[in-house]
Amino acid sequence: MVYYFVIGEDGSRYGPADIDTLVEWTRQGRILDSTILIERGTERELLARSITAIAAELHRRSGRPGPVVIERDDAVPSEAPTLPRPGQGAQPVATPSPPPVTPTLNYAKQVRVSSRSRVTAGLLGIFLGSLGVHRFYLGYTGVGLIMLLLSLSLGTASILCVPGAGCGFVGLWGFIEGIVCLSGGMRDADGLELRS
Repeated sequence: MVYYFVIGEDGSRYGPADIDTLVEWTRQGRILDSTILIERGTERELLARSITAIAAELHRRSGRPGPVVIERDDAVPSEAPTLPRPGQGAQPVATPSPPPVTPTLNYAKQVRVSSRSRVTAGLLGIFLGSLGVHRFYLGYTGVGLIMLLLSLSLGTASILCVPGAGCGFVGLWGFIEGIVCLSGGMRDADGLELRS
């Protein structure tokens, strides 16, 4: 993926930003067709309108009918303004300043995983589900207490609860939730996925 730095009106660099971010800034009016971009890694200068996606967004924003004429990405047009260099009297190009990009870029979606195991929760649900032990383990103490009290009040509590062995409604409830835990369909009380 190619990243670009945006040169602001004060000559400062913003970014690096990917094409999607640059297109969003173009939608917001922060990047114009004369905005200078510098490709990260090669330090090649180019105008914003020379990038196909930005040129298409600029064309869409202008509302003008007709085809989009796009310059080649690898060529900087001869009328491209230059940045001020030390010792030169050139004025910086006036372009709106995009917001600075945060220094940490997340390249992949990070998924937080619970410290609780789905295998442990599943086995607790299957074998001790009538007592609500798996719910206590996952942090759902309220539901665990309800299951425990229902089981004790109905007199159907047993140490090992297997459907068909007389464990009752609460035991069946726990058994089904144990299977759901094993299949990865249940989260802990913090809303995190259970680890494998």
